Amino acid sequence: MKIPYIQRVFTFQHRCLRYCAKCVEHDTEVCGEPYWHRIHQLPGVFFCPIHSMPTFDSMADQNGLRKEYYPVAPPPNESPQLFEPGVAERLLGLAKDTAWLLWHGNDLAHSGHMAKLYDNWLRVKKHRDHTVRQATKGLRKTLLAIMGKHF
Repeated sequence: MKIPYIQRVFTFQHRCLRYCAKCVEHDTEVCGEPYWHRIHQLPGVFFCPIHSMPTFDSMADQNGLRKEYYPVAPPPNESPQLFEPGVAERLLGLAKDTAWLLWHGNDLAHSGHMAKLYDNWLRVKKHRDHTVRQATKGLRKTLLAIMGKHF
């Protein structure tokens, strides 16, 4: 049975470290060598929010990563993952939203009002109990239901 695309996006981590070819070029030009960008490694991020380009799997398997240096070395025959028409634009939007949260999330975290809104939403949807433990499986199912409407 084939798993629907949106479910795969939110269910599995990327197998390999990912990179954007334009970021590799830019980093090499500006810094002398490319580096791994956090945003490209997040589940569901298949596009670079900076360059609006697809990201690629590297040769660095995430299961085997240790505290060693892993250079960004693009494979010789990189080809982007293909998406159904319309899905690419939505994934780019998701990548941009994810990047915004990654880069500005700390600004929201200290807002008591925002924390109360999130806490209330989690309780209403039964994704949080009295011990502040979140039911990840249920939260994932709810996110899939919300995002699935847009994919």
